[in-house]
Amino acid sequence: MELRLFAEWLNHKAIIHSNFIRIADMKEKPRIFISYSRKDGFDFARDLRQKLEKLGLSLWQDIISLEGGRDFWLQITEALDNVEFMVLVLTDEAMQSPIVRKEWRLCATARCVRLSGAG
Repeated sequence: MELRLFAEWLNHKAIIHSNFIRIADMKEKPRIFISYSRKDGFDFARDLRQKLEKLGLSLWQDIISLEGGRDFWLQITEALDNVEFMVLVLTDEAMQSPIVRKEWRLCATARCVRLSGAG
């Protein structure tokens, strides 16, 4: 239920901004960055990505988006500079991961929208 509401909210935002951004561009450009630790969050992040993709949302996740031969951190920073949202898969290992912390800090200083589950 919450996942569907999140998708509807994103689609509503796309409609509101359609005067400024072509909808076709939004489908091509990843809008959501998935941050997680591979040690204990990989399966959840993969399943989340697949569910969001089925809802028609475009995502950036390292396992499918990183290009070989290019600096991985540069690709992460480019992705975070261009997405609208970051989803943090919060696990014990993610809390300890220096990369996840760097991603979160970069998103906090960039244009990413942080969503809270609090009502």
